[in-house]
Amino acid sequence: MKRKRGKGKVFLVILVVLLLAAFVLPYLVPLSAPADTAEGLPFVNSAFFEAGGTPIHYRLAVPEGPAPLGKLLLVHGLAGSTFSFEALTPLLVQAGVVVVSVDLPGFGYSSRDLDYDHSQRNRAHTLWQLLSQVDQGFAPDLAAQPWHLAGHSMGGGTAYAMALQQPDRARSLVLMDAP
Repeated sequence: MKRKRGKGKVFLVILVVLLLAAFVLPYLVPLSAPADTAEGLPFVNSAFFEAGGTPIHYRLAVPEGPAPLGKLLLVHGLAGSTFSFEALTPLLVQAGVVVVSVDLPGFGYSSRDLDYDHSQRNRAHTLWQLLSQVDQGFAPDLAAQPWHLAGHSMGGGTAYAMALQQPDRARSLVLMDAP
């Protein structure tokens, strides 16, 4: 009997040590900065926008040829990035849509600034600032068009907040698996 209790205690101690390691180890890993982009941008269509000292990475894809059919912002979900839309973006551009995908602060190549206000209202404000900058690079007729907003999961909350903040600048809202 004593042997069984001894094995049970050893198992329990090992289990507790493993659980502690699983819960504590992530806090020992330092927060990483986005990959060094000093030698160039991460993607051919990458750009950065600074919002209140926080660098925001985004990708802009503009169709070639006749005037674009519209403009679409894609906002990723939790633990996503612009890469979440890697397969979708070329199809949309081929169909004639201008596509902006963005790495929300703390994700992808955007800053991991701990002082950034991650409320949906602030994220929405930041993304409207970004889209205003993007619009400055377009011809006046395209710049004047409202944006289609699409958000996946957590990004759906941001897109929804954007539509509420500036409904005159939002042509439509698409929520993909959003809460």
